[in-house]
Amino acid sequence: MKEIYRIRKGEIVSDQYTIPIDFGLVFEDEGVFLFDLYVNEEYDLVELINKREASVYFAPLRLNAKTEDQNQIEATELFFKNTIPSQSKIQMTCRGQVKYIQKRDGVDNSGATNNTYLFFLEIEGLRMEHTNHTTINKERDGEVIKDFNNKTRDYTKACLRYDNSVTKGTTLFNLIFSQLKGSENILIEFPSYNTKGETLLGYELFTQLKKDFVALLSFLNGAEVAIRKEFLGGFVTDPLGSEVTITYSYKTIKNQKYSEYVPLGNVWFRSEYIMSYALTFCFNAFIEENKKLSLNTTIYYLNGAEQARSVQEKFFILIIALEALAKKCLETVEEPETGYLGSDVFDSIKKKFNETLVDDFGATLKPQDLNDLKGRIGNLNRKSNTDKKFDELLKYGKITKTGDLNRLLKEVRNDTVHEGNIGEGREGVKNYLLLDQLLRDFILNRIGYTKKRNSVLDRW
Repeated sequence: MKEIYRIRKGEIVSDQYTIPIDFGLVFEDEGVFLFDLYVNEEYDLVELINKREASVYFAPLRLNAKTEDQNQIEATELFFKNTIPSQSKIQMTCRGQVKYIQKRDGVDNSGATNNTYLFFLEIEGLRMEHTNHTTINKERDGEVIKDFNNKTRDYTKACLRYDNSVTKGTTLFNLIFSQLKGSENILIEFPSYNTKGETLLGYELFTQLKKDFVALLSFLNGAEVAIRKEFLGGFVTDPLGSEVTITYSYKTIKNQKYSEYVPLGNVWFRSEYIMSYALTFCFNAFIEENKKLSLNTTIYYLNGAEQARSVQEKFFILIIALEALAKKCLETVEEPETGYLGSDVFDSIKKKFNETLVDDFGATLKPQDLNDLKGRIGNLNRKSNTDKKFDELLKYGKITKTGDLNRLLKEVRNDTVHEGNIGEGREGVKNYLLLDQLLRDFILNRIGYTKKRNSVLDRW
């Protein structure tokens, strides 16, 4: 546990009451912010404890305070962890964010996040092979030393393209991905006031794009990704800092496995420039498809399945994802196909069936039985709801139905749902890989991704 800030004066605020704070310590423990706050002695903490059964006691709270260096600190979604009246002490856990605002002499920057720009993002959980080199030149006594090993592949350039559906305009934002010093996290650098001729990314716009941006990164990564810090405001500082730093409080992401179907972290495929391609050519399509189909939910299930221990767990998680995605997909289709054959073709077949039925068995069958058989013949071309939704899923996802996929969606899915059986041994593993690849191909096809797909099934 590490101390991050010291609070000199502030208050805890809810819709029901305010608690005055005289001093406090802010710690970080595995990514989560913890607060030890010392309340003004005149405040009655005992009365607060008596509200323990009331909903107001358990509601999320906010902190507004000054740090010991007279900067502003704000925290959201604070919850009581412990209350010690004898010490006038409250211990709290943050499940939201901590905003740190550096003061500017003679400037009121209390609204520093309004109409401002984003400069850096610290991303947690992202693993990637960089595509660009940094060249280090060495000199000795004023002469350049010839060094054929002076290039380090340590950053990735990418261009985020955003097509505004309202204004019909297109904006390009140049990004640089690099390893954050002393950390496993990735730093994304956006254009700042120091970069001439480039478009700055407004923070208000970024908040609209954030959900889609993180979901796409997570999908490309093959495992969970989250924003740890945002750096924004009216200025940047060196070392890494800005007028406003927003840090999100959540338990440190520890991905044990990564799907390499999109080989973002595979050294052999870095020449594909996957990150750059996806942000330029796939991001806008992802926004639209995510809006219609809730792709971030499918990606959440894919990430969860990737971290699960057993093949059975992985498959069960992805079956849920498949059903949800198929239902969403069916809802987007205006007129889904209801028959296996076109009505004109089937009507001709149905007529022959009915004529044969009447000619050969009309005299021996009861009229009601004859009508029932005719009805069943008429329903032969009618797809079941299950067939309908999966056929539309494959069609919308531009996926060819193979024998393996047909068996997966009919037999294996049915056995899994009703008997909990995904197949024995190697067969079960293959079924899981098929299902995982089906979901990933669906997303990749819909967003227009044409780069490398590293399929295990190609080597099966």
